[in-house]
Amino acid sequence: MNLTVQATGCSFVKEVRDIALWADVDRTTVDLLEEIWRTCGVLIFRRQALSEDELIAFASRFGALETVVRQDWRSEKRPEVIRISNMRNEAGERIGLR
Repeated sequence: MNLTVQATGCSFVKEVRDIALWADVDRTTVDLLEEIWRTCGVLIFRRQALSEDELIAFASRFGALETVVRQDWRSEKRPEVIRISNMRNEAGERIGLR
C-alpha cells in the first residue's frame, strides 16, 4: 500500500492519505501507521465511511479493544464503538455523544 503522510498546521497531527481503512490493511502498513502515530499523537483519515464492523476490524489491528460501559454512549450493536457526532437525526435529536 502506498499511503501518503502529510503534515498539518499542528506539530502533533498528521494526515494520512491514499489508504482505505475498510480494506485488508497489511501488517507493514499497520506498523508504519503505529510509528507515525507514536511520533505525532493524532492521525487524520479523511473521507472514510466505515461500518462498525469495519471500524472494529481496523482498530483491532492495533491491540485489544475495550467495551463502553455507558449505555447512552455506545453503539447498540457493537459495545466497542462510541458514537461521537455533532449531527442530528430527522427529529432534531443529537445522534452521538455530546
